[in-house]
Amino acid sequence: MSRDVLIRRTAGLGLAAALGVGLAAPAAGAATAGRPGHAPAAALAAPAAPAAPAQGAGTPKPQVTESAAARATLKQLKDAGVPADEIRAAAWRSKTVKLRWCWGERKPKVGKASGWRCSFLGAWVDMTFVYNGRKVYQHRVACDDRGVYNVNWTWCGYTRNGKPWMSAGGNFRTRLGIGNVNVSYPYWMRLYVNNRGKVTSSGARS
Repeated sequence: MSRDVLIRRTAGLGLAAALGVGLAAPAAGAATAGRPGHAPAAALAAPAAPAAPAQGAGTPKPQVTESAAARATLKQLKDAGVPADEIRAAAWRSKTVKLRWCWGERKPKVGKASGWRCSFLGAWVDMTFVYNGRKVYQHRVACDDRGVYNVNWTWCGYTRNGKPWMSAGGNFRTRLGIGNVNVSYPYWMRLYVNNRGKVTSSGARS
C-alpha cells in the first residue's frame, strides 16, 4: 500500500469516527411521513418502541415550531377521528408543534430545525393535535430529515389517540459512509401531549 493511499484511508477513518461521535443523539416515531420512503402510519405502539408503519402520504411544513393554540375547525376534528358526540361536548383547540434533533445535540428539542447543525444532519417530527381539557387527538403526524447522513425511518406515528394524554414521534437510523468505513446509529424521539395542550419531549440513541 502506497504512503498516499494509507494517508487518505487513515483520514477517512478519522473523519467518520468524529462524525459518529458528534451525532450521538437523535431518534423515534409512528404517523405520517414527509418524503418518499418515509412511511406514515396511525398505528398504536408503546411510546418508546418502534411499530410497523402503514402506507400513506403527507407533506410536513418545512419549519414548524410550537404554535399558539387556536380554535379547532370542524374539518380538523373530523380528520382527527373525534366522535360526533365529543365534537359537540366541549370547545376544542388546535396546536402544531415540531420536535427536532440536530447533529451534536444530546436530546431532541421543540423548535425550528434551523442552523448549521440541522443542515448537516436534522431529523424532525411535526404534529398537529386537537384537545378540549378532557381528551387529545392527533390531526397529523409527519417525519422528515435533511443533511449529509442517510436517514432511514423505521417508524413514524402516534399512540393513545383520544386519551387524556398521547404520544407521537419516530424511530430512525442514521448512516454515513466514507470510503470503506460506515458510521450507523439508531435513535428514537417522542412528543408527549396532554388534554390541556401541554407538550413535553424525550429521546435517546437506542
